[in-house]
Amino acid sequence: MSKNFKIKDNKKTKQKKFEASNIKIGTAIVSAFVVLVLICGLAVSGLGEWVDNNYNKPAATPTPVVDNTVIEFGDENLEKFIKDKLKVKEDHVTVNHVKSITNGLHINTLTEIKSFKGLEMFPSMTAFSVSDAKILDFSALADAKLLTNINLYDCDISEATSQKENKYLTDIYIEGTLPNATLFSTFSTVKFVETRKVGIKDLSGFGGMPGLTNLDLFDEDELESFEGIAAIEKLSTVALGGSKIKGFGGVKNAKALTSITADDTEIKSVAALKDCATLKLLHITNSKLDNPSDIGKIKTLTELNIEKLNEGKVDTSFIDDLSDLEVVSVNGISMSSLSVLKNKPNLKLVYAADCGLTNINGIRDAVNLETLDISNNNISLTTALNKLSKLKYLDISDNNIRNLNDIKDIITLMYLDVSGNKDITKLNNLDSMWLLEELYANDCSINSIDIGECTSLMTLSLKGNKISYVEDIARLGALTTINIADNEVTELPSFESLSSLSSLYASGNNISDISALEKATTLTALDLNNNKITDGSKLKYLVKLTKLDIGSNSIKDISFVSSLTKLTTFNAENNGISNIDKLSTITSLQNVDLSDNELESIKALEKLTKMESLDVASNKIADITPLLNKTYLKKLDLTSNMVTEVATLSSCTALKELKMKNNQVTNFEPLKNLSLTVKEIDGQTSDNE
Repeated sequence: MSKNFKIKDNKKTKQKKFEASNIKIGTAIVSAFVVLVLICGLAVSGLGEWVDNNYNKPAATPTPVVDNTVIEFGDENLEKFIKDKLKVKEDHVTVNHVKSITNGLHINTLTEIKSFKGLEMFPSMTAFSVSDAKILDFSALADAKLLTNINLYDCDISEATSQKENKYLTDIYIEGTLPNATLFSTFSTVKFVETRKVGIKDLSGFGGMPGLTNLDLFDEDELESFEGIAAIEKLSTVALGGSKIKGFGGVKNAKALTSITADDTEIKSVAALKDCATLKLLHITNSKLDNPSDIGKIKTLTELNIEKLNEGKVDTSFIDDLSDLEVVSVNGISMSSLSVLKNKPNLKLVYAADCGLTNINGIRDAVNLETLDISNNNISLTTALNKLSKLKYLDISDNNIRNLNDIKDIITLMYLDVSGNKDITKLNNLDSMWLLEELYANDCSINSIDIGECTSLMTLSLKGNKISYVEDIARLGALTTINIADNEVTELPSFESLSSLSSLYASGNNISDISALEKATTLTALDLNNNKITDGSKLKYLVKLTKLDIGSNSIKDISFVSSLTKLTTFNAENNGISNIDKLSTITSLQNVDLSDNELESIKALEKLTKMESLDVASNKIADITPLLNKTYLKKLDLTSNMVTEVATLSSCTALKELKMKNNQVTNFEPLKNLSLTVKEIDGQTSDNE
């Protein structure tokens, strides 16, 4: 058969013939209609009117459906809450009032709820939450057909009842009091249950939830037994953080269980888990096992996390027996090598930070490895990484590595962290890493960089080195974030080609000329703190800035800020500024630091109603009336000024932290109604946080 031979599509042929036939028929009808018009003497001018009246009428706008069915509530306080929440002025709440509520209803002002009757009438509600209430009856929720999620925060449901079967709920989150889970035995469709400190003593109560697949029980310090787990037939995932469970008795018959997380527990034995034929994931961290070697008998494991098990003193030889491992975390476990990871071809993720490692040869043949974290060890040679051709994420920070020669050929890397290796002086040999998107080389001893070929880089962090020349960065057009803080940079790179750059952190350098920033018009965050800048005029072009830090420079004129109308955070401390008039129009400002300047007036702040934090310490301010009615203001520092009265501050009702030592105030009575958690004023100091 010829490669170009095509089977004829009879359906398409018939369709085309059918369409052609329709066109002919349609043409004939139109022709006949025109003849009829001429014969009957119908004016051609009237033809258009006839067509308009019969065929060109605009589609009718659908009338909004209004359902004025009155909702009958089973608790008058709940009804009042809903009326107040929705600002209902009528005598009754109707379905039309509540139709827009989907998942944002939070009932937070009631101390007791007798019944949820009424909520089943909310036509669009899929989720709601309650906090700080005693709940007596859940049965009405059985008729809420769209409701799938409920969240209960610090609620007491110890006396609650639910007689009806609920076939709609799938997710439940509970904080508060629930000593017995049998309350939910009629909730047949629930799949996910998460509790936190509700007082559960055993798992048997969950046995009546045939659909339950995920059970997360956090800080249940009264839970002492794993018995009853088998009764939850479909349970696949269980988390037991902070419980007093000592072992896993009863797990043998849990036929669907695939994942157990037991962090910060009192578990002493995992011996029973060897009989759990479906178990794939085991996280048992910050705990103390009598015999950790029993883990090696759980042959089905593909993921193991024993971080800080037995305070890091564990004989990890049992890992040799787990040949199917794909993910392993031994963070904080004392071990000199990774020999236990030999002959594990399925390994994809390895976390071995803070182990005291000196040798990593054990992973030399882990050819499928994609993620490796061996940070904070004593590794000096990384030749074992050469063959890891699928490695994407590599963290070798805080070791004893001198250069990057050993990893230069890992062309698959997308994330690399070499921070804290004090002997690295050059950032080079990365030419092959054209897929690299994130590079961190903070706090090394780097004095030169050659990374111009890493053209996929989006995040570059070189903080705390000895770099003076950064022009190479100008070639990295995909960059979104640059951090060159605390170096020896004197000149910024060209930003003309960095069209995606949103954040630049360059504090703690020797920069005096910032004219290059004129082209960095995509920036939203800029930190130039602690440099040698005197002229900030070029910053006026950065109209997308939301965060700007020019503190500890010598920029006395900040008139450029009038162009920065999107600023929310502005720091200009320690600059010798005496005039801040141009700030008056930046009404978006929320956090402002103008401390250690020469200010005598803060009138420009009068219209900045959204301010949440203001620091004007160490100035010459006497009048603080511009702060009147700053109802969003939470933090205020007026230390070392010339303030004489504080009556204005009584209107700052959200104020929590006030610092104003070294002023001239004698009467602090106006502050008495403020709920201050931090107060530092002459003669009075408190910190109630």
